[in-house]
Amino acid sequence: MGLNDRMDFMNMFQKQINDMKLLSQKRTAAYYQYSMQASQSYFYNVKSVAKSHRLIL
Repeated sequence: MGLNDRMDFMNMFQKQINDMKLLSQKRTAAYYQYSMQASQSYFYNVKSVAKSHRLIL
């Protein structure tokens, strides 16, 4: 997954969260927000490990 693909994915995720908030689906929006943060953390950790081992992603 390239950098632009990740950015598009995160933007899509954020749009869904905003839509849910507008529709007063607070619990679902909170779950999506948590999932988005976990995904960002995962991508960051994978990138950090790859960089420390000089791998190309």
